[in-house]
Amino acid sequence: MTPYIKFNGVRSDALGLRLVSAEPFILPKRTRQREYIPGRLGSISSADFEMPAVGYRIRLAATGADKSAVVSKMHSIASWALSARIMTVWHEPGYFYTGAVEGDTDFSMFSRRNGVLEIEFLCDPPCRQRASIPAGVWFPELDKPIPEQLSDLASTDYAKAKTAAFTLRSAGLDNALPPALHLALTGTWTSLTIGGALTITEAAGASTALYIDGEAQEVYRLVSGTRTPVKYSGDFPALNEDGELGITGTGFNLSTAYLLVIERG
Repeated sequence: MTPYIKFNGVRSDALGLRLVSAEPFILPKRTRQREYIPGRLGSISSADFEMPAVGYRIRLAATGADKSAVVSKMHSIASWALSARIMTVWHEPGYFYTGAVEGDTDFSMFSRRNGVLEIEFLCDPPCRQRASIPAGVWFPELDKPIPEQLSDLASTDYAKAKTAAFTLRSAGLDNALPPALHLALTGTWTSLTIGGALTITEAAGASTALYIDGEAQEVYRLVSGTRTPVKYSGDFPALNEDGELGITGTGFNLSTAYLLVIERG
C-alpha cells in the first residue's frame, strides 16, 4: 500500500505528494499541577492529569521539473493543509485525529527536482480516536457537532419508543483513556436522568430533540436553528464497568435515543 495521510478525507497522494514520514506518538504527554512545600520531600499534586495537545510530525515530498515547479506545487496544497481538522494515516485507517496544522513548518530541496515540506498536525485531544459503531468505520462530519450527526447507522447503540427505564450499551472497551460519549434523545419528558449522574431538569412538553456532548460538556436543543442551552444538574455521565449507560426519568416518552461512544487512546 502506498503510504498516505488524509486531511478532511482528501489523500496526500491524490494531490501528487509522497508521504516521506508520519511520526506517531504512542503515549500522550501528561502533567500534574504540583506545589512544593519547604521541608517536605514530596509535593502536593492535583488528582487529575492535564493532557496538552501533541504534535504529529509529517514530511511530504513533491517532484517537479525544477525548484520553481516544486515550490509552486507546495503552495498549491497550502489550503488543504491549513484547513485540516481531521487526520487519518494509512497504517491505521480506522482511527482519526482531530486538531489543526500549527507551529513551525520547514521546506527544503533535497535534489534539483525534489523538495520536502515538514509540517505538524497538533492533535487535540492528544490521542487517536475511533467511533465504536457496529456498522463499520465512521468519521465525524466537519460542519456540525457530533451529537447532531447520530442516526441508526451512526451510533454505538440506540433504542426507540421508550416510556420506562432502559439501557444503552457499548462493546467492551480496552483503552488507556476514557471514551467520549455523545447522545441524541427525541421525545417528551418531565425529567431525564442519564447514567445516574446527569439530570435534565428542563421539561419538554412537545417533542424535542435533546443533544448531549460529553466531550464539550454541553446540553442543548435547536430552536429555529440556534443551539440553545438546556437546564441540567449533576455531572456528565460515564459508562459503567459493563459498558452500560442507563436512562431513567419521570413522565418521559422517547421516540429515539442514540448513544455514540468514541474510543480514545
